[in-house]
Amino acid sequence: MRGRLTGIFVLALNLCQFMALGQAPSSDEDAFIQKHQFDLVKVTWTRLDNYAASRVFAHPIYRIMIAAKDGGQFWNVVAARVGDDLVPIPRLPRDGDFFGLLALFKPDFRLTSDDVAQIFQNALDLIYPAAQDDQWG
Repeated sequence: MRGRLTGIFVLALNLCQFMALGQAPSSDEDAFIQKHQFDLVKVTWTRLDNYAASRVFAHPIYRIMIAAKDGGQFWNVVAARVGDDLVPIPRLPRDGDFFGLLALFKPDFRLTSDDVAQIFQNALDLIYPAAQDDQWG
């Protein structure tokens, strides 16, 4: 599960180099990169699991950090495990609707009181933490 997500990122980075040069990667090169991708990156993950998450979300939610081993670039990804797939959860748009968000919630979850609304807010804060300088948080 973790390897596939990391592989996608590493492969995308490498494909960008080939596309910029106008070359398509060969299957030997692809196999080489697949074999050595973890020489370049480190993947760590945490399951976002607390009372709010267990009440609200229908699937396990993970925060995945993919970092270059040289200490350079890194990516934070929030993803849900849906069956055998690891599905990234995109950031919410500042305006407009994001209908994919509804699929994250348990089908029987209902906002029935202020206490349940606070649990819901706590669950959303897990996957969409407000940055200290984020005026929209």
